[in-house]
Amino acid sequence: MLTDATSTIAVPSFRIAVDGREDTEGCALLALSAIHLCGTWLKSTELNVIGSSGTVVDVALEALSWDTGVAVQHWRAEDRGVIADCDLLLAVRRFSPDWDMLAHAERAGVGTIVAIQFPRLDDLSAAAFLGSVREAHDSAMLATRIEARLPGGSP
Repeated sequence: MLTDATSTIAVPSFRIAVDGREDTEGCALLALSAIHLCGTWLKSTELNVIGSSGTVVDVALEALSWDTGVAVQHWRAEDRGVIADCDLLLAVRRFSPDWDMLAHAERAGVGTIVAIQFPRLDDLSAAAFLGSVREAHDSAMLATRIEARLPGGSP
């Protein structure tokens, strides 16, 4: 925490980028619900939401920030540069892990958590995510996986 005579500014110690789309492929609300369940583990965490898809997601982000105190930054879908400054990329997808931000995260050495709700078995990249199907439907299970990656989180 930085302090001077006039103010105190919390410096985030952990930055999470999350797919903010709630559409035919992205499941932002489930991801945000899981992050919300992390509660006290979110201290000093900044949430970078990439490509928020509208009012419902924005309201969920406002509630998350209000309830947990997590700082929220909004980024356009094409703002790939934010990934390199993050510690974790989180995405819940409906059918496929095919999201260009995942490739950017891998190149930047950023850890990822990707859960696929209905992996297409004919798509080898999606089939590799069969173990994440339950997390893609159960926000509490996904929250446990996120907490394990947070500083001071549960093992």
